[in-house]
Amino acid sequence: MNNMRHNQQGLALLICLILLTVSTLIGITSVNSTILEEKMSGNIRNKHLSFQATESAMRDAENFIITSIGDASLFDGTVAGQYGFSEPADSNYPIWEASSVTWRNAGSVSGTNAAPQFLIEPHSDIEDLDACSGGEIILGKAKKCIVKIYRVTAKGTGLNSNSETMIQSSFAK
Repeated sequence: MNNMRHNQQGLALLICLILLTVSTLIGITSVNSTILEEKMSGNIRNKHLSFQATESAMRDAENFIITSIGDASLFDGTVAGQYGFSEPADSNYPIWEASSVTWRNAGSVSGTNAAPQFLIEPHSDIEDLDACSGGEIILGKAKKCIVKIYRVTAKGTGLNSNSETMIQSSFAK
């Protein structure tokens, strides 16, 4: 029995150390993978929150147009969020990128870094026969109704200011 003890050369110890090293490397790799996946899911959550805040600002802007914009409304920049329509040939185009623009705050969205904001620009007027109430007929012709079109630009952020989302739409009143 004493003879067997002296013939051992530590092979079991070497195998255990190799298995321990391999399992440590697998553990470190899985931790790194998990951290990366958490970062990706956090970024996706942040982007979705930013988009939801922007959509909320868009709804607030459309509601603002319906309830507060009238024929006497000024679109000269004296009222926050209301500017004249900018076109590519204008020096202030695009108006939403100008540093001098004052955005109108929309209702806050919980979990976001800042309140979403919007800009409203009068775009054009169009004739719409279906917009008249009851399809009135005047002198044998359908009454012409003017519908005002507005360009609405909305922006919002998520958990931090790095995730800003901006959307635009045309809204008819």
